[in-house]
Amino acid sequence: GQVRGQGVSSDGSKEMHVKTLAHHHLEWVSSNRAPGTFRNRQTYILRFLDFVGSVTVSHLTRKHLEDFYSLAKRDCSRSVNGGNEAMAAVKAMLRWGEEMELVTLPFKRFPPLTRAEVQSRVPTDDEWGMILSSVDENFGDMLKFGMLTGLRPRELRELTQAMIRSQLGGVTYVEIQRH
Repeated sequence: GQVRGQGVSSDGSKEMHVKTLAHHHLEWVSSNRAPGTFRNRQTYILRFLDFVGSVTVSHLTRKHLEDFYSLAKRDCSRSVNGGNEAMAAVKAMLRWGEEMELVTLPFKRFPPLTRAEVQSRVPTDDEWGMILSSVDENFGDMLKFGMLTGLRPRELRELTQAMIRSQLGGVTYVEIQRH
């Protein structure tokens, strides 16, 4: 059957407005992916919709995507990998639409994402000492706990008292179900 907002061209290709495809895709992401994935995808897809305006998928060109990627690289981040998340979200939506047989893409190749290795380093013991001595004690405890467990900042913020468990013998630990 046909999906709301979908049409079929005389050549048999499936067609819909990019906004309609975005609506269907975000509805699917909301039901099938983590809330953080939905928020991330929604942010970048809405930015893309503002960029391309009210067009059908068949009117999208690789140039539209190249121009959006350039804009995202400039506006979405100051890192060497700026714009990649925005472009990846748009590519995921368009590929999803084609895989779900909602649309026929007018092009097969997407702009390649250029991913540079992020330059990072582990602070020395002296540097950690300076960092920890310059922050509030509670924040310092959180930093230490994060370093020892490898938890991400969001996971640290989501810790609750209910996650603290005790075993016989007095062993106390933190139980994290999903991380």
